[in-house]
Amino acid sequence: MTLFALRHARRLQAVIGTLVSHGYGPLLERLPLPFRLPFRRAARMEESYSELARQTRQALEELGPTFVKMGQILSTRVDLLPPEFIDELEKLRERAGWVAYEQVSEVVEDELGAPPDDIFSHFSREPLASGSIAQVHCATYGGDPVAVKVQRPRISGVVRQDTEIISLLCRLIHDNIPESRPYRLPELARDFGRTLQRELDFSREADSIRLFARGFAEHERVLIPRVYSEVSTRRVLTMSRIEGCRLDELEHLSNDRRRNLASRALDMSLHQVMEMGVFHADPHPGNVLVVDEKYLALFDFGNTGVVDDESREDLIDLLAAIIARDYGFVVEVLIDIGEAREDLDVGEFRREIMELFEYNYDKELDQLSLGQLLLETMTVLRRHGVGMPSRYMALLRAVAVAESSARKIYPEMHLLSEIRPRIRQLVGRRRLADLDQFWITGVRRWHRRLTHWGKKMASLVDRAEGGELSIRFRHEGLSSFLVGLDRIAQKIIIGLLAAALIIGGSLVIQIDRPPQLFGYPALGVITYLLAAVLGIVLLISWRR
Repeated sequence: MTLFALRHARRLQAVIGTLVSHGYGPLLERLPLPFRLPFRRAARMEESYSELARQTRQALEELGPTFVKMGQILSTRVDLLPPEFIDELEKLRERAGWVAYEQVSEVVEDELGAPPDDIFSHFSREPLASGSIAQVHCATYGGDPVAVKVQRPRISGVVRQDTEIISLLCRLIHDNIPESRPYRLPELARDFGRTLQRELDFSREADSIRLFARGFAEHERVLIPRVYSEVSTRRVLTMSRIEGCRLDELEHLSNDRRRNLASRALDMSLHQVMEMGVFHADPHPGNVLVVDEKYLALFDFGNTGVVDDESREDLIDLLAAIIARDYGFVVEVLIDIGEAREDLDVGEFRREIMELFEYNYDKELDQLSLGQLLLETMTVLRRHGVGMPSRYMALLRAVAVAESSARKIYPEMHLLSEIRPRIRQLVGRRRLADLDQFWITGVRRWHRRLTHWGKKMASLVDRAEGGELSIRFRHEGLSSFLVGLDRIAQKIIIGLLAAALIIGGSLVIQIDRPPQLFGYPALGVITYLLAAVLGIVLLISWRR
């Protein structure tokens, strides 16, 4: 703690001071910070979620790119934050301030060995887009229009320092504020640090672009940028430039054209999750363009997720249960994949989930928003302390954003109606026939249960064979029995002592030696008296 404070004292004080000025003083006062701060001048913590969310966004903006990126990532965690925070943090996706061309030129020269004008026949002085980690410049390379993504100068050191500070604060809050522990802040900080380090390595992003290009090779209407490897490094990424319209700029298209594009956007998202096994983990509408009114182009692959077979099956089960309106199965899937506390009231949790879905039961599929339904479900999970692993949250968000993107193209598009035949095809490939029949979800339910029990039995056998199996018993109602047994043992011991004294006294009396008492050896008389006392005690205890 002291060494850390010495290394980052100035920045740590700046971070704490900014948080204090935006209403977090009462929270920070509870932490054992390495220095004193003027909490008396701190603004009080707002009771209104909306106002506190606004102040949180302003604080993150003041603290710089690392904290802005953290806010952007948190804006996807509907399982952790209330809607007011989600809405406010999503505003952090707006255009960030850009750095001067001279600084960009230095980064390019450091990475590629020459200034931009010597490598590219044209390189724009002002960026096409700017983010918290990098900015993109239009350029021409070998006669091809390209987009050059250049990392902000010295951002790596800033990110490293700030992620350490975030980890420190998360550990302090977790250790000193018990009500924060269900959120597992240290684990969130570690995940955030790993995500940010991956985004700082543009060579990883280049690999992701190539992976997506292979995955969509047979999809003629989906465009993935080409990577120019010879002018790409860890801090500079050169891609083919694709120009088009944003998803919210398509009002001039006909309804049929927009509906086709929306359906294509949905197919693009589901193909990633269900077929490729890797998906764009930040697919907000700004990362998708419509080209020539018929193509969809996907950008910004710095944050991608991997789907394992188990997660894919879980997602199919969840969507199948929602579409079939088997809400009991929805509860089973959520409990199975969630990270529930030991004291979870399963009955109450089941009741709330059932009420939530029953409330939406009367709505037609084309009126039901899957994104809103998942958001409300995450609120119930958060209220009951059921954590959702980050890989599932990324998947659920990818599905919800797919619906949002489709609606931006065609507002009448509703995901559940469109996804129904696609899920039927996926389930059919797993030898299941029709989602309209209730037994479909019944088969999957028992398949899940048998698989779960099989894993438990295999683990039990392995532990038994390894000599690690132990059995614990918990008795109920045995306390009175044990007390009675203890009393009986005491009485038996007293009886044995009395009998031993009588026998011993009889032997001593037969020896006629002084001193004597009442004409008998004194030791024998005393032994008889002690035996008499024990007899009286034993008699009294038996009468009780």
